[in-house]
Amino acid sequence: GRYEWADGVVYSGTIVNNQIDGVGTYQWPDGSVYQGDVYRGRRHGTGIFRHGKSLLTYEGE
Repeated sequence: GRYEWADGVVYSGTIVNNQIDGVGTYQWPDGSVYQGDVYRGRRHGTGIFRHGKSLLTYEGE
């Protein structure tokens, strides 16, 4: 599934019972990206976050 918010944030990935839950990707307007586990709409579990402006990458839990 896919959600788009008015502030430009986009989520694409698993949606269960109309909730973001499972594995997916968040993209922010500044170029930041999170790919990994999500639980009830929040980053949760294992994933990779790349900050768009600084190009820093965090991988972990």
